[in-house]
Amino acid sequence: MRVTFWGVRGSCPVPGPRTVRYGGNTPCVEVRCSDETLLILDAGTGIRALGATLMREEFGRGEGTAHLLLSHTHHDHLNGLPFFDPLYRDGNQIHIYGPDLPGRSLEEVVSDWMASAYHPAPLEALHADVQFHGFNGGSTLDIGHARITASPVNHTTLANGYRIEEQGTAIAYATDTGPFDGALLLPDDARPDGDAAGILDDMRHDFLALLRDCRLVIYDTMFNAEELAEHPDWGHSSPAEALAMCARANASHLVMFHHNPDSSDEEIDARVASARARANGLQVSGAREGETLFLRKR
Repeated sequence: MRVTFWGVRGSCPVPGPRTVRYGGNTPCVEVRCSDETLLILDAGTGIRALGATLMREEFGRGEGTAHLLLSHTHHDHLNGLPFFDPLYRDGNQIHIYGPDLPGRSLEEVVSDWMASAYHPAPLEALHADVQFHGFNGGSTLDIGHARITASPVNHTTLANGYRIEEQGTAIAYATDTGPFDGALLLPDDARPDGDAAGILDDMRHDFLALLRDCRLVIYDTMFNAEELAEHPDWGHSSPAEALAMCARANASHLVMFHHNPDSSDEEIDARVASARARANGLQVSGAREGETLFLRKR
């Protein structure tokens, strides 16, 4: 597998001189499997540049197939979708997966996002063959050679973490989750039966299974410890939390992701250096736009 980062910021795009090295686009990660199956993780503003690149290949001829896995439908993970050029070419096939919300399907949420009040081309005007697939936590599916598992995370709406495994090599995408030892952040209509502590224990168990023995873990580290204490109900995590969970899961490489929009390149450098100093053998890096990581079969 190879993994390319097209957008690594959380909350909102932040272009400018303070974000040149790590980048200012919101989340989008490309995963190419050994059989060239194209998986896309989230549709933040980074997906626009990915789409332009794809249009120089088979997608420009209307012969492309992409599988877009949305972690959830908050703005920063969806705001690039209307500008994804392969959607506007006849013949392309775009499969979109993600959690259905209580009383609203994933397709309905995305259709609302692209309604004429917000964008000039509504969902029904797209030229590509777009198919939606509800994919909630606890589910597994096979796409090409890859097996994909979704696990619920502790966020303010239904949201998934993903594990992608191919030929014994696994990566995890764990963005937008709060810690599992604090408050349960799910809205009331999305909570499973049981008390909050029990639900969080189950979430933690499933989440650790998602990360277990992963070669690469892309993890939300938006807040430092002080910021997390100030915003415990925002549904984001910290380097300390990411290090602890990766260590418990025997992961190999933590990629710090969903960078705070207020953090400059130099501030992210400092956070990565601090995390490395506490990593106890775990490889640590900060996600950068344009970077590609290669994971070869062991």
